[in-house]
Amino acid sequence: MPAASFTSHSRGVDRSAETVEFRVPTSRGGGVERGDASFTTVVVEQNKKDCAAGIGTNRDPTARWVWDTSPRMCEYLCHGMNPERLVRGKRVLEIGAGAGLPGLVCSRLGAESVTLTDLPQELKLLERNAQINAMKSDAPVDVRACAWGELDDWRQTNGEHETFDLVLVSDVLYHQPKEVLHALAETIKALVSNQGSSFNERSRVSFEDDPNVWLYEWTPKSAHL
Repeated sequence: MPAASFTSHSRGVDRSAETVEFRVPTSRGGGVERGDASFTTVVVEQNKKDCAAGIGTNRDPTARWVWDTSPRMCEYLCHGMNPERLVRGKRVLEIGAGAGLPGLVCSRLGAESVTLTDLPQELKLLERNAQINAMKSDAPVDVRACAWGELDDWRQTNGEHETFDLVLVSDVLYHQPKEVLHALAETIKALVSNQGSSFNERSRVSFEDDPNVWLYEWTPKSAHL
């Protein structure tokens, strides 16, 4: 099965590959030893067939791929920040997860729990990728539907007061109208715990071809998102 393995030297994800792999460093044992490094590999599928089927229809196929800033967020979680502080023991939520790579990486970094969300019609691939990685995950991984801004539906299904310590958002801000961005902001604000934070990442110019990305952190103490 063709696979794309992402490293810090990669410029982007091969969207022609059936799977994408990301190596997560581990010091807790159970990983693969290579030199002085120990790592465990997260593998996610890309639904190329479903992507092709969506072309020319009203279906948005973007959730079927791993986009370029998603692995860079994973690198930041593994190397740019201290995972012991940021992820370990935390309840992690990924919004607009698509293939679910960042959330699944957190499941290997000691998170207490991981919840992957997307629109109801996009959950099949998420569920498959959660299943593929279940045996090696340190944390339970749950897959749920979450439409931005529809908080009454979320609360009715998941409870009035459920919040998360870490909310991840990657590759979702491209070409979005203001009302969609507002709905995303309201969703993040509602689901981040009082002491939690949200990390949001995208490419500076184009989500397709710009290798430069920017990332910002939002907390409930911030003036605005």
